[in-house]
Order: sequence, then C-alpha cells, then structure tokens
Amino acid sequence: MEVEPEVPEVPEDPVGALLDQFDTFVREGINKRMADARKKFEPKIRKLVSKRKPRRKAALGPDGKPVAKGGLMQQQQLSKELASFVGKEKASRTEVVSALWVYIKAKNLQDAQDKRQITLDSKLGKLLGTEHTDMWRLQKLVSPHFIKAK
Repeated sequence: MEVEPEVPEVPEDPVGALLDQFDTFVREGINKRMADARKKFEPKIRKLVSKRKPRRKAALGPDGKPVAKGGLMQQQQLSKELASFVGKEKASRTEVVSALWVYIKAKNLQDAQDKRQITLDSKLGKLLGTEHTDMWRLQKLVSPHFIKAK
C-alpha cells in the first residue's frame, strides 16, 4: 500500500492578506468618492444641459433639399463673363471653383513640378485678370465676378 506524503501546512501570507485588505479599502473609498461626486455634480450638469438651445433645422427648398442661407454654398448672381464660363447665371462659390478646377485639370494648366502653381491659358487668364496664380488665390480672383444682392 502506498501512503500519500504529508503536505505541510503553509501559513497564510501576511503581506498578501494586507495587500488584499488595502486593495478593498481603496476600491471602496474610490467608489464612495465617485458616488459623492455624482450626487454633487449631476444636478448641475442636468441643469446646464436643459438650458441648451435646440439645434435649428435647415431651411428646405421646393425640391426638399437644404437651402444655404449664406456662406460658400449660397447661390449668387455671376458676372456675364463668369456665367458664360460656368454655364449658369447663379451659382455658389464652391460650384464656381469646382468648375474652374475641372477646366484647369482638363487643359493640364497645373505646373508639373509644383501642382499648386497654375499657368492660365488665354480664356481663363482673361477671366481672372492674370497669367499665373496658385491654387490658394482662386477664390480671391473669382470674388469680383460675384454680384452682391442689394
């Protein structure tokens, strides 16, 4: 018959027990402080959130799409020269600049080394009043062609 060897009793690790107690103490303290902070600040936060103004809904046009009231998306009257170039009498700034970029890329007017630089052909140069420009100045050069509503 085989006899199982005796396993000596290992005394509890006093350091491990103290660490467990400390961990429990810290967690309970943090949870209590979090609950106290929530009780203190939650009503203030709810009050501030309730005072917020609701977002304004976008105005819709007859086609059901949002209509821009101002800014870059607003439809504006164009000069005769720009209207003939774009093909519309009214357009937004973004539409005009997009049409310019389509023309610039189709005619390969960008500098091969520095794509930011644009060498304008006679048609576009006459419209914008310059022979060379960079991509950052297109908005500025197009601005005089927008007729402001009175």
